Parts: sequence; C-alpha cells; structure tokens
Amino acid sequence: MENIDNILSGWEQPDIQKNIAIRVATHAQARRREFSVDPATILILINCIISVIRLLYVCKNSNGVAKSIGKPGRIEKFLLHRQVKKNFTKDQVEPVYKAMLDVCGQLSQKEINELLDSVKETK
Repeated sequence: MENIDNILSGWEQPDIQKNIAIRVATHAQARRREFSVDPATILILINCIISVIRLLYVCKNSNGVAKSIGKPGRIEKFLLHRQVKKNFTKDQVEPVYKAMLDVCGQLSQKEINELLDSVKETK
C-alpha cells in the first residue's frame, strides 16, 4: 500500500479522491483476491466517482448529491453500476460495485463535503 501512496503522491487529483479510491480498491480486493490494486485501477476508480457525482449534479443540488452519496437510492445505484460496467471487466464489476457501495456508506459528512468540493474544482 505504501508503494501505491508514493506513486499517487505526484498525481494532480485531490487527496480525498485518492483516499476514497484506495479504500474502494482494497474493499474490492478483499471481495475478490484476483482484483489487483495498482495506480491504473485507482485512476479508473477516481474517474468513476467523479463521473457519477457529475451526473448527480445534473439532477440535484449540493445537499441532494451529498445525501445520495451517503445513502444511494435506486437511481444512484444504477448510475454507479453503469459507470463501473463501462470501466471494468465483467468479473471485476461486482466486487468494485459492492466495494463502492460499502465505502459510500462509511463516508463521514466531512469526507463527503471534501469530495464534492474536489469534484467542483475539477470541472
């Protein structure tokens, strides 16, 4: 894990995005041992997270998006699943999707706010 942190330290993405992506990747790896945690996977996860949040911003205000991240409903789960399917192979979709749902449920309000702020900055 230290190696990934060293590699990611030079990337332009905000730390909150990297931290959440690493948490998702480690959760997915715990679900399926064949799932590899590498910088490319982390970058793909960051892009998935940003894409879903941007899609949510089209339909909702900041408070609605924050609630949707902490406790995703059917629409949010559908958007997330669709985004994961676009970026991962068939055998990786389920562990990544479930890992993202796990991590979303564990995020604090502060982390959600930081994530939303970081996505607004990257537009």
